Amino acid sequence: MKKSKLITLIAFVIILIGAIPMILPFVWMVSTSFKSLSDTMVFPPDFFPKTIRWENYTELFSLVPIKDWFLNSIFLSVMNSIGVIVSSSLVAFGFVALNFKLKDFLFTLLLVTMMIPFEAVMIPQYILFNFFGWINTLYPLWVPSFFGAAYMIFFVRQFFKTISTSYIDAAKVDGANYWQIFYKIFIPLSYPVLVTVGLLTFINTWNYFLGPLIYLNTPSKMTIVSGLSFLSGQALGYWNYIMAGSTLAILPVIVLFLIAQKWIISGIELQGGIK
Repeated sequence: MKKSKLITLIAFVIILIGAIPMILPFVWMVSTSFKSLSDTMVFPPDFFPKTIRWENYTELFSLVPIKDWFLNSIFLSVMNSIGVIVSSSLVAFGFVALNFKLKDFLFTLLLVTMMIPFEAVMIPQYILFNFFGWINTLYPLWVPSFFGAAYMIFFVRQFFKTISTSYIDAAKVDGANYWQIFYKIFIPLSYPVLVTVGLLTFINTWNYFLGPLIYLNTPSKMTIVSGLSFLSGQALGYWNYIMAGSTLAILPVIVLFLIAQKWIISGIELQGGIK
């Protein structure tokens, strides 16, 4: 028992030492967000502010439309989460429950699209969205999610394959159609994987940088991540404001992770256990 406790203690110390380099940048960001401009220019730099300046946060809201950035990020994250959950579950159900020609070929083709980098389709997509008149709007950043995400379709399909086909057969005997089988059997049995897909999509959308940078050019329409890039260009050298904005941007993700970490961890474990 003592040996087991010693091993646990050693493992904890090793993990703690490894976590310090990862935590320090975050602590530095929060500390700098409370510094005055003159304190950020001191060399060698002070790790903690001499005087805490709460005004950095209030002045930030008057400096840039950060409230709009937050609302845009929340809207896009929620819409993308809904779109990916709906589209991925429908397509995954089709690949599992339906029998049709070229099913295996189409699924292989779907997996191949995961290998295509965004840079390869960036210009054609821009031309298409420009034709629709969607440039400088939020449409290009959430509408595509309702047409499926290859990895999430694969992820949900692998989970759906673990559901016994006897459920489908029994439902057919009772006169249920495929739509009823989908939302009355598969969806209730798949809450863990669907919640995980939604959470991961929300976090990825919140941190997405390249898309808003391409399609948006009005400051009030930017997301929090692209807006911080705009802020760093407008307030060059005002690191106290930049770090205050970065702290506000990362807080929702941390809170979401703390609330839903059991779902994310279970989803990762599920992904590792699925064959």
